[in-house]
Amino acid sequence: MVISNRLFLAGFASLFVGAACSDDADTSAAASSTTAVSSTTATGTASSATSSGSGGGGGSSACSGPLATSRTGNSSACAGGNTHEWPVGLKATDCHGWRDVDANGKEHDNSANALMCNADGSVSFVQFADSLDCKEVVGAGVPKTFKIGVCEQDLPPTLYTTGIDTTCCTTPDAPECKHGVPSANSGTATIYLNGAVCTP
Repeated sequence: MVISNRLFLAGFASLFVGAACSDDADTSAAASSTTAVSSTTATGTASSATSSGSGGGGGSSACSGPLATSRTGNSSACAGGNTHEWPVGLKATDCHGWRDVDANGKEHDNSANALMCNADGSVSFVQFADSLDCKEVVGAGVPKTFKIGVCEQDLPPTLYTTGIDTTCCTTPDAPECKHGVPSANSGTATIYLNGAVCTP
């Protein structure tokens, strides 16, 4: 996983372990090279929504489509943790956002665009901290990738992420390709598409 400043997992970690978020995230960024396959290879596409302004105040959006799932937790073997169901049927310019509240009651906003399936079965995206609409609030977006069978250290370094289900990328016509509304933090987050709240 490529990591950089104030990644969404800093907020995600506070939800997972009940600690406050830290602004002292690692600022290193490694370049990741993958062969991209358009996310339109996944069966079906999520509906796009337009929103007025930023911050998730743009109404609601139907955003059901094909999903890929990752899991993040404290185990260096990627056992247990919280899941995130990512929409892989979006246009590269569409923005998948999520808002959750940590154990201390603090809201954490995050978003990602350029969500795509890669030829090797991995999923890539560019993530934006403190933003529901993929705007650069805290530095540039951070490129990230997850893959089944690969457990990688994330931010903060006590967290690890792996792919759980990328069927919609590898065999999009299979009955096992899950379709639905994306979810984050094992379903407790509010999900956004292009700044608008997702509806089933």
